[in-house]
Amino acid sequence: MISRTHPAPSAQLSSDNQAPPGVDVERLGNLLLLPPAQSSDLSQVATSPVCSVLGLQTPLRTRLMHQLSRLMFNLFPLLVVISFFWLQVQIDTQTTGFIHSLVMIMTVLVELGAIFVWSLFI
Repeated sequence: MISRTHPAPSAQLSSDNQAPPGVDVERLGNLLLLPPAQSSDLSQVATSPVCSVLGLQTPLRTRLMHQLSRLMFNLFPLLVVISFFWLQVQIDTQTTGFIHSLVMIMTVLVELGAIFVWSLFI
């Protein structure tokens, strides 16, 4: 949803003709250029002219690359769980006693740490 705000009476434009941060200034003669999907909704409420610009979308290749990177990002926790499961099976078959328990606990902590670090990038 696009909302327009008008500057408060005390808001002054600086010497470079820019509004203070957080204040949107709508001036007479403004022209809004939007993709067709957004222009139909806004043209009913805007006081400035709204023009639809065809081809204002991201190229297909860029969108596909973005989706691929997003897929890889979301697959990371699954890959961490699968790889640590394989590692823990190997540890289980090759160690015994206290070392077995210590290494298993350490792998679980590292696995949870890796997923935690991944979650910081969401």
